[in-house]
Amino acid sequence: EPVIYDVGDWPVGLEDRFIEALIDERIRHQRGYHEVTVGVDDEERVDALVDEVTAAWEDEQVPEDEQDEPDAQEVLSELFVTADRLQHGPSDKAAVVRFDDAATLVKTMRVPFGFDEATWQPIVDGSVALHDLLAEADSSDEDIVEAASDLRGVLRPLV
Repeated sequence: EPVIYDVGDWPVGLEDRFIEALIDERIRHQRGYHEVTVGVDDEERVDALVDEVTAAWEDEQVPEDEQDEPDAQEVLSELFVTADRLQHGPSDKAAVVRFDDAATLVKTMRVPFGFDEATWQPIVDGSVALHDLLAEADSSDEDIVEAASDLRGVLRPLV
């Protein structure tokens, strides 16, 4: 009696890796639409092979929270340039938009390679503080200039 393995919900490429492993182990199989069929005598070996192949696959995958991470230097440069512009022109609309984009990125980023928490956190805190001031309708130009200057000072040695 055959044993059927449903592979329909496997990620692209994993089924091919499984088939290659079956071939390497010389296990007779039949590939169907979203399923692989093997003989009942091979079930234990194939179960172990499924565990091995899927574990190796998962180890190779980049965690979702690490995918498409923005380049830290680009984000820091953008924060520095826009903080400088806001320090000299707190109502500069283009600088506000560009700063908003960079601040949104920096808030969601993990501590980048080459930074430690003690260096990174003041950047995040300064970005959030300036971002919050820019979002408030009643923020004074002086407060924006001060926050932009503070952030620029934190960033200056890094860019």
